[in-house]
Amino acid sequence: MYSARITQWAMLCANAGQPIRGAFATWRNLPITFDSSNNPNIRVGAANYLTVTPDISSFATVRIGLYAEKTGAQSASYAPHWEEVLSQGGGRETAINVGVGSNLADGRNHSYLLQRQDSGDQWEVFYDFNSVGTTTGQTAVSRASEGNRIDVGLEVNHPEHVDVPVFEDRPQWMDENKIWGRFAPANTATQLGLGKCGEASPSGTPYAAPYCFTAQQRSNTQPLPSPAGTVSWSVGKPLATPTPVAPATAPSPVAPGLDRPTVFNGVDQDALHTCLQNTPDACVTTVPGLADCLHTAKQCNADQPTTIPRRKGDGVPPTQTVDVSVDDLKLRTAGEFGVPVDSVRVSAGTVADDSSGRRAAARWEADTPVWVVTSDAPTRGRQKAGSQGEGLAVAYTQATGELVDACWGPACPR
Repeated sequence: MYSARITQWAMLCANAGQPIRGAFATWRNLPITFDSSNNPNIRVGAANYLTVTPDISSFATVRIGLYAEKTGAQSASYAPHWEEVLSQGGGRETAINVGVGSNLADGRNHSYLLQRQDSGDQWEVFYDFNSVGTTTGQTAVSRASEGNRIDVGLEVNHPEHVDVPVFEDRPQWMDENKIWGRFAPANTATQLGLGKCGEASPSGTPYAAPYCFTAQQRSNTQPLPSPAGTVSWSVGKPLATPTPVAPATAPSPVAPGLDRPTVFNGVDQDALHTCLQNTPDACVTTVPGLADCLHTAKQCNADQPTTIPRRKGDGVPPTQTVDVSVDDLKLRTAGEFGVPVDSVRVSAGTVADDSSGRRAAARWEADTPVWVVTSDAPTRGRQKAGSQGEGLAVAYTQATGELVDACWGPACPR
């Protein structure tokens, strides 16, 4: 599954030995940076994400995580996304633009949660304990012990251009009785596509930046409420000569001026935000009311930005310049989705032009200008996973080239 020449992975894969009802992970928003290269024919980016494969006999998956991608000579996107590959082929990807600091490398903890519905086979997607979407094309969770899997870790496209600090991923899983636990080390496996920095390669030469990962799996043997098992999978990808890099551990202060209730949909908000700052991997089991809220209300976190977010087309941060080219977007989309560039069409629009409701989860303003890139050619999506389907549609902000959403194959509205 994790084998390619241009894309490289540093993944922890885990099997619970029984059906998985939910998957959870948390890490801090750390800065992902790029060199000054600017080639629109290649996709340069990195993503740290959590994936559920409900049935490993199918390519269908659900994943959520933090994505950074170079969008121009002096511009880059940085935001959480969630993605689904459907069991019948095709898929969709949606950027998430909610919560405090979701698109900032401010060292703040954020939480990622995938939870199967009580009835049926679809999964609810939560970011920072608020619902941002629901799957539409997942299969039943197999009752066979080897039938499903959770993966967490780092994906890098063109590692020679990307620098990723060490992300400390802390995964958990939920069983059929809605009890959360950690994975026993014996039920995990790891995959390093580039080799581990400093270790000897088959030729005897140590793996070195930019073609190596820093990676470490750590386990906990303490009793509840910190269950024994795998605690973290720490991964990074240096660009320069590797040096020891430590994940940010200092708690981030609560953003000033937040006007939130003491209790929101049954959840103790003070306890939730203290937990998010200090022990985010324990929140699902220790915050009063949170577990019940996630199964009912779907909105459990009252934290919101102190001001209404600007429209994505209104401007860009001072560290970026607007250099989005329509021709570059065509090359970029053709390369990412593996379709002929002469099959790609581009039109101007706004978020409101989409009637499928997929962009609603991202909460861009309705009149945010976007470029909509389409093609009727066969594709297997950006991840080259699942069966091939015809057609794609991708929306990018006109200001910075950020991906708003994408669909391919049967997942695209007809």
